[in-house]
Amino acid sequence: MQIYTPDNNLLLDIEVDDSSYGFKEIMGANTLKLNFSLPEYVPIAEGAYCDFNAERYFMPASVGYAKEHSQKFVYNLQLEGSICFFKATKFKFFDYILNNETVEPTSSFKLKFSITATPRMIADLLIANLKLKYPQYPWAVGDCIESEPVLFDFNHAFCFDVFTEIVNKFKTEWELDKYTLNIGSVEKMKDSAIDLSYGYDNGILGGIERTQFDNSRIINRVYVDGGDRNIDSSTYKNDTLLLLKDTIITHEGIDYKTDPSGSYIERVEPLAGEDDSLDISKFYPKRVGTVSQVIVVDDAQGLYDIIDADIPESLDFSKKIIAGETMTVIFQTGQLAGKEFDVEYKHSTRKFKLKPINDKGLVYPQGNIIPAIGDKYAVFHMRMPEEYITAAETDALQETVKHLAQKEQPQYSYRWLLDSIYAKRNWGEIRGYLNIGFFIRFSDPQFLPVAVSVRIVSVKVPVNDPRSPEITISNNISGNSPRAAINTIPNTVQAADRKDSDVVAFTKRGFRQAQETMRMLIESGLAGFSDAIQPIIVQTMGILVGSPQLQFYFVDNKTEANRIASGIVYNKDDKRLVCPLGLMQHRTLGISGNDLTHHTPDKYKYWQTLAYQSDVLTDADKSYYLYLRCEVDDETNGRYLLSEKSIPIDQTAGFYHFLVGILNSEDEAGDRSFVELFGMTEILPSHINTNKIMSADGNNVIDLLTGVFSIGDTNSRLEWNVVPHLLKLLNASFEIKNSNGDTIASIDGDTGAALFCKGNVKFSADGSTSIDNENSKIRF
Repeated sequence: MQIYTPDNNLLLDIEVDDSSYGFKEIMGANTLKLNFSLPEYVPIAEGAYCDFNAERYFMPASVGYAKEHSQKFVYNLQLEGSICFFKATKFKFFDYILNNETVEPTSSFKLKFSITATPRMIADLLIANLKLKYPQYPWAVGDCIESEPVLFDFNHAFCFDVFTEIVNKFKTEWELDKYTLNIGSVEKMKDSAIDLSYGYDNGILGGIERTQFDNSRIINRVYVDGGDRNIDSSTYKNDTLLLLKDTIITHEGIDYKTDPSGSYIERVEPLAGEDDSLDISKFYPKRVGTVSQVIVVDDAQGLYDIIDADIPESLDFSKKIIAGETMTVIFQTGQLAGKEFDVEYKHSTRKFKLKPINDKGLVYPQGNIIPAIGDKYAVFHMRMPEEYITAAETDALQETVKHLAQKEQPQYSYRWLLDSIYAKRNWGEIRGYLNIGFFIRFSDPQFLPVAVSVRIVSVKVPVNDPRSPEITISNNISGNSPRAAINTIPNTVQAADRKDSDVVAFTKRGFRQAQETMRMLIESGLAGFSDAIQPIIVQTMGILVGSPQLQFYFVDNKTEANRIASGIVYNKDDKRLVCPLGLMQHRTLGISGNDLTHHTPDKYKYWQTLAYQSDVLTDADKSYYLYLRCEVDDETNGRYLLSEKSIPIDQTAGFYHFLVGILNSEDEAGDRSFVELFGMTEILPSHINTNKIMSADGNNVIDLLTGVFSIGDTNSRLEWNVVPHLLKLLNASFEIKNSNGDTIASIDGDTGAALFCKGNVKFSADGSTSIDNENSKIRF
């Protein structure tokens, strides 16, 4: 282990004792304990750090050590991941602007305050606090669930304390991935869980422990405590929201029912257990609208109007104010998110007149903190129409039944040791799954006779023996629990984000990487080939590059079988190879080598490929083969595995090992190049048939399979991405000339100055606009 001083100088390069370990748990500790001895005393200051498994750990407190004699000093270091900075930072409310990721406060700081906020708003404020105190680290907000705003009260809290409030208010989880904060269920690759159980060659050693997760009791009935927002007790006949009355709802095949008053829910066939209660105050009758127009009446006095042109004709807010109350608007998004304004509403124009807030000298809205087109808002103190009340009761019922379904089952944790012999033999296949948030298909003759997917909630990894981790799994928060089912993050958004980055995800491949790949191909044992030949000149009429064994592609479905990108990428920051779920189509297995006819998609073999993540690849000099391990008679669970040695396609009885690609060793910049080896390239005198063309430096790529391309370098680049249908021109100017050489349109990439309409309409660098042609028909 290499330990550095707070100012980034190498302090120690040492061997640590076998008692050293790293420990991670969901929404909990992320620590690294290092035990070692030195022949002399070396002071280690607070803030010293080291890297373990591609993550940085800091020493937030003074080091502990013991002096056994003058030439033996025993050290016990307790280091912590980036979560230590949340424990050292007060949670403050303040207005700010972001300038190139730098937080610039525009108000004073409040330590005691109340805020009505969504998960994204709380996450943004947390990260703003961290950016302000520790600007040297790349703090960011990652994935966030969507939820209705809820009320928080803070009183001199630390940022770490806010996580408890997030869990309680939104019934969800949080994760700090290095410097990126995610709010949502910590669940990864559940559909690709690996099978582990006790017994020979099953992966788990003896000594399995099952313990009660906590002191909670099994429940059989849940009473609800609803909120009073937009509830008119004179017509609703109750002063808080209830559940749908006398209703049966089916959840995961089990029937539940509410009582005639809508106050509680239980099974249709009740179980033994205790009563429980649930706060459902975040649900209320509402309509979330969108601002379509903003009218600045007088910024100096904070007078603004907003218009929502989509308000239905039947929803006249001015006629639905609850007696004795004042209509208000709370912004759900934008600069004013969480702030509540008294309003006047005129239905004929769909206009709300905002009454400004004067908060200790600060006026809202005003200056930069103003409403904008596209901001979301909700109206309060209203007697909403019946359909809005029913929608709120339905949402509350769905959350309540999921809460009951989770709590009516015993909550257990299982702790066990991975069999190191099994791990060594299967490390390439299982290495990336043994992390918190991933799932194990766990079974045991006594505890769980039928295998179920159970989530890993903590992992303890010996520093000197990483292939013998101690793993704890628990059904307390499983894939079907409320915390997972409510407000889950849309997978389509993540997929779109991943594709958006694919266009620049290619790494450079120099002569060294090419030589390494050729050597590994020679050692791969692919049938039908001899070793390399090295003539000075080759003159031929055709070249066919590819192996009959590796004629497979990834497709979108079995019916149309449109080819798609594999999605396999190497993450330089995490030092992991990541492979997504997919469908592989093999085009030669089961088809005669002499059969040259075209085949319909149903004639080919398919394997569903499970998602995969490698372990942290810390040995920079090693290169790897990536295989798909597919059962001959089972097309449902093709699994990726990373191997240092080649594996012949039919080495294991009952399985194929398809060579997907080669992951090269690290280059001088610490990056690895991954090259795919399936498919083929055909070169004939008049054309080349292939899928991808790229330059050696990785800057210029034309992906003929997906239609994505990137041309240029870090100074200027042209990109086209098919998925968001986005053409990007980065750090460059744009110009169109006519046949006479006259510039008729241009955009300056540095200043934003532009001209259009044959040069008549000009947008200057200072933001001014002019029209030279007096007869121009363009209107602003």
